[in-house]
Amino acid sequence: MNETYESHVALAEAVRAAHYGHRQIVPIIGAGLSADSGFPIVASIVRYLAKLQLMVRKLPGKFQFDQSMQSYLDGRFVHPVKYIKDFGWPDRYALNQDLFLMTKNDSVKKTITQQVAEQLDKTARELSIKSWNYDDLIKATLKEVQYKGQADDIIRKLMVRNSQSTRWGVIGDWRRIIQHVTDYQTDVSDSLISSLGRDKHPNQGHRFLAFLARRLSIRTIFTFNFDDLIEQALEIERYRPKVFSMEQGSDLPPRTLVDDVISVIKMHGSTHALLLDERLDRPLSDDYLDRFRQITGSNPLLLVIGCSAGDYRLQSLVRHILEKPDKGDEIRVAFLTRQASVRASARQTIR
Repeated sequence: MNETYESHVALAEAVRAAHYGHRQIVPIIGAGLSADSGFPIVASIVRYLAKLQLMVRKLPGKFQFDQSMQSYLDGRFVHPVKYIKDFGWPDRYALNQDLFLMTKNDSVKKTITQQVAEQLDKTARELSIKSWNYDDLIKATLKEVQYKGQADDIIRKLMVRNSQSTRWGVIGDWRRIIQHVTDYQTDVSDSLISSLGRDKHPNQGHRFLAFLARRLSIRTIFTFNFDDLIEQALEIERYRPKVFSMEQGSDLPPRTLVDDVISVIKMHGSTHALLLDERLDRPLSDDYLDRFRQITGSNPLLLVIGCSAGDYRLQSLVRHILEKPDKGDEIRVAFLTRQASVRASARQTIR
């Protein structure tokens, strides 16, 4: 019996025990659940935005024989948000082809992946003052190991190590790059998620969760996703879910509003009202946590699906549930993700 199978069995047993123990089962879903529907995960959105920046940056020199585009550009750099407003968000896959055609005759041959890494490194420098702290830290470390004279060269090599931006990996922020590319215009950032979710349909994961909702008497589903795929899946199961898009992120709906029918609470907003700013980094208020406790009941099982566990709010909610006095062997939080290291934790589930 392999580790993945064992961990899935352990998770299923935890759900079964909670159901027959009359405990409320509370799904909390993340981007991983929608990946099979073609909705990009956060890392893919970041790469898409970097490619868009690359394309717009290359436009003036690549369309010099196209009179309509030349008059549009007039030899000047165009901010991505102007391009988006004029032409809309480009298709993710067509963007790859456009970049390939733009760069195939470049004197310095670089793969699209390498160029994306360099663009992300540049964006990290533009977005974060921590970039300079990062450089100082690298140089100080190299000085200690007697590489002071080669520091700048080594930093350049680290910049795109393994075709990934090391700097972006350390200090990058997916929310900030969305705001940066859209020039902090909320209507443009809303249209990004709307375009990425266009013509997407619930996958087997959404459908199965909707099926389980009836069998396990699930009353509330929390989601960090902007898409509406779980709502579509519930409607297929003949539910009419009540949807709460918490655009302000400062509160949850009162329990009296979520008790009568199955509810979907979108904790980061929806496709038309994204929550992307610093509010996501603020500690959750006592009122927020109290309402979460009221909605989930006194002794819930949190079923976390498709989340990397890196979200600050998810960590806060899990910690809040785990702070209760221990009740023996009851499992309180179970994770189900594609990552084997996290899947295995279902057997050693957080209690």
